[in-house]
Order: sequence, then structure tokens, then C-alpha cells
Amino acid sequence: MTLYPIRFFSIFKEKVWGGSNLRDALGKDAPKGKLIGESWELVDRGDDVSVISNGEYKGKTLRDLFDICGRDCLLGSERSLDKFGRFPLLIKFLDAEERLSVQVHPDDVLAKNFDEADSGKSELWCVLHASPSARILYGCDRSLKNIDPHTRLTAEHEELFRYIPVKRGDIIYIPSGQVHALLEGCVVLEIQRNSDITYRLYDWDRAGDDGKPRELHLTKGLQAIEVPQIDAQPVNIFSDYTLASAPLYSNEFFKIYYNNSSAPYFDSCDGRTFKIIAVVEGEGSVCYGIDNAEISLRVGDIVLLPASMGGYTIRSDSVIHWLTVC
Repeated sequence: MTLYPIRFFSIFKEKVWGGSNLRDALGKDAPKGKLIGESWELVDRGDDVSVISNGEYKGKTLRDLFDICGRDCLLGSERSLDKFGRFPLLIKFLDAEERLSVQVHPDDVLAKNFDEADSGKSELWCVLHASPSARILYGCDRSLKNIDPHTRLTAEHEELFRYIPVKRGDIIYIPSGQVHALLEGCVVLEIQRNSDITYRLYDWDRAGDDGKPRELHLTKGLQAIEVPQIDAQPVNIFSDYTLASAPLYSNEFFKIYYNNSSAPYFDSCDGRTFKIIAVVEGEGSVCYGIDNAEISLRVGDIVLLPASMGGYTIRSDSVIHWLTVC
């Protein structure tokens, strides 16, 4: 059994709000001529399961790795599969050529009360590209919670939403219960729990692919809103952090660290947890094993390091910036 840094083929998702920036800005091999809104990079959900694109296990799935390596070797002694027996995280990129719906995610308790076949959801965004006027919708007035769930939100309700400007390198944490929307002009890396529950509250009176208004979930969504909403400004990894390594966010589901280095960066997967490397700027490589084998790294790359892989080194061509997720 050989443990090495694992890459996966991207799974592309067409969205009415998507564009071409996953190809143009991140170099993804996304289909041309289609509105690609999402690229799922590390996923274990039903028919959507990541397929390995490199090395000895090329063509095998993420799920196959549990049988090949064993759960502890892959996940680590401090991590486990989710309650559905799946890899606990989902990593994706989003291209918002147009604005996404205003939405909210439930917590575990509400998801169970609604008999959802999934867990609650929290997520974190790292902005990789932003137009000069880019902003996101983040939070709402508490009065939104009291709106009649049998009505339909209109443009008159947009004044109840809060908006904040964003730029490249901004980090935004979105807990369950927080009203939010990624707006036009943004490409983000999204790190989230392995859940796909989204309650749409408002969709800007937009039609779907069939020409009809997309489904909303106001009854469930209003119940999911936490009051008060978080009122916070993003932190920026390029301007707010001076250390080469710093914690960004930690909760019971994931921990995220920011790293940058121009010199070789030494670290280890010591059996406690897997690590996911997400490159956000620059180029370099990850070196591993007794032969010091090397895998290239660039912006948009997602690499899974098995928990028992051992020591590794990240080298850069000049300066490389990445997030470590575990």
C-alpha cells in the first residue's frame, strides 16, 4: 500500500448563474459554451464521488480509498466518516457570473426535524477573484424572520438584506442559520460540511432553465434563520496576516489554516488527521516519500494528503499561498 498526495478529476455543474471563469481564471478543463457555476473537487455524495487522477490509484474513487488504505490511514485517528458513512467534507469552486439566490442552511437539529436525508451545513469562502465592485449578501434584518411564509419575497424586501464589499483573499465564514448570497463578479473556493441542503429565500425574480421561476423554500428557510444574524467584516489573507502560518477558522467540523512560503515548508501527516492542500496563489510542488517524489501545485489545485502519509515538503517557484484543511 502506497500513500501519496491524491488529486481528483473535477466534477462540473451547470448553473443559471455560472460563467467561464473556472476555465479562464483557474485553468479548469471546464466544458466550453456552458454556464459552469461549480467545480466539485473533493466529494463523496451518492453518484457524485471524486475519481483519482494521479498515481497508483488513478481511476479509483475516494470511496475506494477507504477499502485500499483503511479508514484510519486515510482519515486519521481524530477524524471519522460522517453519520452517513461518507467523507466528512466537500471542497468546490464557484463562479458567480450572475448573483446566486438568497439562501440559508439549517443546523443538524433542524435538518433532522425536517426529515432531511442530510446533515446541517456550514461553510467557508475564500475569494479568489473579485471584480472592482464585487460584494456579497451577508445577513439580514431580524424582521425577515417574521414574514408570512406563504408569501413570496419581492424586490421590496431587498432592503432587509445586508451587503458587504469583498476583494481577492477575503475569508468569510457562513454558519448554519446565516442568510447569504454570492453575488456577481466573484470566484470563490468553498470549504463545507458534506451536505447539500440549501433553502432558497429569494431568487431575484429569475427564471430557471425551463423559463419558470426556480423553486423557493420560504417555510423551511424562515425557520432556519438564526436571530441575531452575524455582523462581521471579512479578514484578508494577503493583507491581515503577516505570519507564514496562521489559523483561520476552527469548528467541530473542520479546521483551516493559512500558509505562505518562499522557502521549503516542512510538515507531516502523523496519523491523527488527513490534510487538504488548496492553493490560492503562486506555484510550487509538494514533495513526499523516501524518494522525494514531487507533485506540482498551482492556483486551483486541491490535493488530499492521507493521514498516515508521513512527512512532506511544499516548495515554491517564488512565493506560494495555500490553505490547509483538516
